[in-house]
Amino acid sequence: MKRLTGVVHGDPHFEKFNTWFPKELTPDPLGLQLKSVQAAIDLARKRKTANVFLTGDIFDTASPKQESIARFLRLLSDNRDIQFYVWLGNHDMASKLRHALVISDFISKSKIIPNLHTYTEPTMTKVGGVPCLFMPYGQFYEPNTAFLGFGHTGLLGGKN
Repeated sequence: MKRLTGVVHGDPHFEKFNTWFPKELTPDPLGLQLKSVQAAIDLARKRKTANVFLTGDIFDTASPKQESIARFLRLLSDNRDIQFYVWLGNHDMASKLRHALVISDFISKSKIIPNLHTYTEPTMTKVGGVPCLFMPYGQFYEPNTAFLGFGHTGLLGGKN
C-alpha cells in the first residue's frame, strides 16, 4: 500500500490581519501570515516530504488585493521543490465563478507555476500514487473507490 506524507496548513485567511492590528504595530500583516506558510514549507523539508496542503480560506475575501495574490504566488513559486495543493474555502468564495483563487487556478492549469495544484471543483487525482479527493467548499462528489479525502466543509448543527 502506498503512503502519502505531507504538511497540512489550515485557513491562513490572508488579509484578515490587516483589520485586526494597527498599521503602526504591524506594518506588514500579510508578511506575518506568509511566514506561517513558510513555516509549513520548512517543516515539510525537515520531514523530507514534498507536499504541502493548504486547506482553503487562503484569503479572507473573494476579492483579495492583487499585491496579496502576487506575494502568495511568489512564495509558492520560490519553493519549487514543494508541491502545493490548494482548494477553495468558504471565505474565498462569493460564488462558484467569483472567488479568490481565479488567478491561482489559471496559473495552476497553465503550469506557469508547475508545483501549484489548485482545486476549485471536486477533483479525484493521485498524489504520490495515492488516490486523493480534493473537495472545495460547497461542492459534492460521490466517488466509487477508496481515497484519501481533503476538503473544506461545514458541519450542520455544530456549535461554537
